[in-house]
Order: sequence, then C-alpha cells, then structure tokens
Amino acid sequence: MLATNDGVYFFTLDKIFRWFNNELTSLDIGIRAATTFKLFNQIFIFEKINGLSILKGMTVTPLQGIEPSIFKTTLISVHP
Repeated sequence: MLATNDGVYFFTLDKIFRWFNNELTSLDIGIRAATTFKLFNQIFIFEKINGLSILKGMTVTPLQGIEPSIFKTTLISVHP
C-alpha cells in the first residue's frame, strides 16, 4: 500500500487499486509487477519485461531509457 496526493494505492501481481475521493477504482496492468515504490510522491513500478514505469493517476507509463536490460542485479527494496 502506498499513499500519494492522487490517492491510496493497493497492488496485486497484475492489478492496481486506488482509493480516491471515496471511490475505489482498479486497473488491470496485464504484467507481473516485480516491485513498487514511492519516491517524492510519485509511484514507480519495476517489472522484468518492461523495465521501470511511473504511475500517474491510473495510467502506467514506461520510462524511456530504463529498459530491464540495464538492471544486471536484483533490486532490493529497503524500508525504514
């Protein structure tokens, strides 16, 4: 679960749910997200096939130049 100004997001392996303005919406992303993280109020999704994407509202947009081939090691998420 991650909270931003655009809502509170919940993630499964292939869906994104957002609670915003007392409404729950969902998006079938059709991929298997490897990890999600928040940085400066933005949500990012790393996925082994498409690489790194940014989530804005309920739109997932791949970041140009950040293809999965540049990641030669496993990403590890560390939370405080």
